[in-house]
Order: sequence, then C-alpha cells, then structure tokens
Amino acid sequence: MKFRTRVKLAAAALLVAAPNLAAAQNVDWNSELVQRALGKNGITNVDAAGWPADKLLERLIESEAYVQSERLSRGEIKIFRKNKKVAGLPNFDEASEYFSVIEVQNPDGKTVRLLRMMPPEEVQSLKYEAAGTSPEEVAAQMTGMSDGLVMLGAALRGGIGDSNFKDILGDEDTVSAMIIDGEGQAACDAYWSSIARASDRNADMMMKAGLGDDGKFYPITYMMGPACMLAVSAQQLEDMEKPPTPELYAKMQEDIRKAAAKYAKVVGDETVDGHNTKHIEISGVKMTQKMDDGSTVTVNNMHFWLDPEYFVRRKFRMEGTINRGKKSEPFFMERENQDYRRVGTSYLYEPYMEVMRVGGMISDKDRQELARAQKEMDKAKAQLAQLPPAQRAMVENMMAEQMAQLDSLANTGAAEIKVATTDIELNPDFASAYTITTFTGSGAATLVRSIQTNLATLGFTPGPATGQVNAATKAAISSYQSSRGLSVDGEATPALARKLQDEVDAL
Repeated sequence: MKFRTRVKLAAAALLVAAPNLAAAQNVDWNSELVQRALGKNGITNVDAAGWPADKLLERLIESEAYVQSERLSRGEIKIFRKNKKVAGLPNFDEASEYFSVIEVQNPDGKTVRLLRMMPPEEVQSLKYEAAGTSPEEVAAQMTGMSDGLVMLGAALRGGIGDSNFKDILGDEDTVSAMIIDGEGQAACDAYWSSIARASDRNADMMMKAGLGDDGKFYPITYMMGPACMLAVSAQQLEDMEKPPTPELYAKMQEDIRKAAAKYAKVVGDETVDGHNTKHIEISGVKMTQKMDDGSTVTVNNMHFWLDPEYFVRRKFRMEGTINRGKKSEPFFMERENQDYRRVGTSYLYEPYMEVMRVGGMISDKDRQELARAQKEMDKAKAQLAQLPPAQRAMVENMMAEQMAQLDSLANTGAAEIKVATTDIELNPDFASAYTITTFTGSGAATLVRSIQTNLATLGFTPGPATGQVNAATKAAISSYQSSRGLSVDGEATPALARKLQDEVDAL
C-alpha cells in the first residue's frame, strides 16, 4: 500500500473510531437535556464529581449513551449526511459521510439510540429503494445495457463490412469469439490490458474514436469500454454487502461492553480544547491487522476524553506498534473534535472541525521519498526568495500548511490533518426508505432483564433484573398478563418484551 493511501486510511479509521455527538454549548439548554435524559433513566446525580470512584466509569459510559439517545430521539432523525473537506487544500473535492440511527438494547433492558456509519453500498441501495427500484433490478438493467453496447458495436462492424469500407476495419475476431463463447469478463480484461499498453495519446484516441495504433477502426472494441464499466458496476451491486443482522450487531455490542468492563479505567481529569474531560483508557486491546504492504499493525491501547458536562467525546487516540519484518516501531492515531455547533433547529450538535494526528506510520522507504521531496521543497523555497516581497508572501501564505506538514513528516514521521465539515443535512430524501432497527441482546438473559426492568417500572415486583427467570419473575409476568387481559402463562417471551417496552415508552 502506498504511503499516501495509508495516510488516507488512517484518517478514515479515525473518522469512524468513536461516536462524536455533542451537547449544546448553551449551559442551561444542555443542563435541561442532560437532566431529562438521565432522570428518566434513574440517574439523578448529574455531577460526575459526586459519583463513587468504583462507579464513575460505569456511570460516565451509561450517561453518555442516554444523553446521546435523547438527542437522536428528538426530531425523529433517521439519517444525516456530513459533507467534509480537508482544510487548507482548496483543490480537494468534498466527501460525504452518512450516519444512520439504530436502537440497541442495553444490559439493563432499556433501549437507546446511537449512530452507525453507513457504507456507500447501503446508501446507494436506499436511494434505489426510495426511487421505487432495487439494487438487483438496477444491476440487471446495467447488464442489459452492457450487452446492448457490445451488440451495437457488432452491428456497426457488420454494417461497415457489408459496405465498401471493410478495409478500414481492424481484426476483432478474437474479441468476437470471446464474447460469443460467453467469456465477457476475459474480453474486458483484454480490453483494459490493451489500454494500459497503449500510449496516452493512442489510448485517448481509442476511447474517443475506436482507432487502433494501426489507424484501423475497431467498433466492437470501441464499445467495450463503456460496456465493461457497466458490467463492473452491475457486479458490484450484485456483490454488495448487507448490513449486519440484528443478532450479529447485538453480539458486537455485547463484546464491546465486556471488553470495556475488563480493560477500561478512568485515568483522571484533563483539559481538551479548553473543556474539562475525563480521560478514559482501554489497555491490553491487542487488535492486529495485516496491511497490504506486508506489515502488521497492532493496536495495544485506546483512549478517549469524555466531557462530563456536555457528554461529548472531545478526543480519541489509538496507540500500538507496526511490525515490518524484524523491525517494530510505535505509532499513534488521534482525532480531536472542535468547533461544535447546533445543526439547524434540531437537538443534534456536531464538531465542524476534526484535527487528525498520525505518527509513526511511515516506513524507511517512505522517509527516503520524503527526504527527496524535502530537497525539492528547499529548491522551491530558494526560488521563492527571489520573488518580489508581495508575491513571495502570497505564495508562502497559500503553501504554509502543506510545507509545515512535509517538514513534520520528514523530520518526525508525524502529520496533522484538519478536516472541516462544510454542511450537515438531516434526513435526506432517500431516508424515507430507511427503517430504524432495534438490535436486541444476543441471549435470553438480555431479554429477561428487559422484561424484569419494565415490569418493575410498571409497578409489578419481578425481583432484581438478574436476567434469570425465578419464581418472583414468573409471578410478576402472570400478574401483568392477567391485568392486561392476556393469556396467563408466566413465560418470558420476545412478544411480551416488546409489549412491555411499548407500554413503558408510552409513559
């Protein structure tokens, strides 16, 4: 994998590494929202400083989830899109990220809303559904258009051959035979290879006019370009990965909770971007991934800094090692969220500036390339020095950030990238095709805890929410069923859990 690609992937990983919903900067409004979110979930002590030390981490994480859920529940947000741009690089295009709202059942049985980053394929699929079609139908249409283009090329060749201009045609017998034999993929591979071998000028001519190096006309080959691109697009739609099933997602959430309980701890109070935060460390993670260049990346520790007043994660950091052969080096990836603003009239608050910091990710070869680039930059600086002062100042001002980045990479192996959010759109048109899914617990214990918790909320006495059905739980279920005119069996079922949850939600 190329150095530039790794930096982009590192930045992308940081973008999705942790939730980043923020509370309002207006303290009174924030206080009202937080107190409502925590109060209705039985947490009356909002002041984190007043919590017992052994309960601090549990309360912080629990409270963050409830506050986040409250923000997402107000205004019925289903999907939102963030348009982002690398700050200081005006020639870079904007990129969009999409987030959907899902519901997850906590171990205590309560349902909370949180965000899930949507893969591009899922976004495209929803757009098709909103337009009244499906990815499969679109793929079939693309395949038909691809076949039609090839047939059009064959018809064009046949028409020319039947006229007095057959001498202008090049030899396409091999391509025709491959298509007739059903080897369309092989024909496309051959076409891309021919383009790669041709000079830029000849490749451009072939794409525009179907002319080969010999000046002959190749109508079938001419149509192969758009036909093959449509075929590739159709295949991508057919191979599109589906979102994780509720059962799989619930298991992922449960594994995360278990890991946090085992490895996480509150390190202490720290100031981030002028705000007081609780520094939470998750050590002993040991997440390993093989990279395309053969190196192995191992994440050992993760950190995040949670603001207990606004319940926003102000910063996130990963630390670990990169193993290249026998050589092992430390690395880190970090994101700091800044410039929070309210999104329109919603209750959503988002950072409009994200500062990415990456260090230790470059190899010795990359450093050599950077050293050569640094020499070229030094030459450019010498040339700048010869310009009139006004022109020199203008150019240096335009290139200051890029020059500083290059210096930092060459000297320390660390880089800082600023990503600005230019616009946020709530519930775009295709959101109408999206249904908020509730991801329930992966085992019976979670189901039973939900039933026990909600029975207690409704005034029945099922005993502690242990996740195990006992005599008190059976008696409480039977009492509830009888009071609601239901068939009395005392069984803890998914249907009962849904009915109880709906009744509690309506309170």
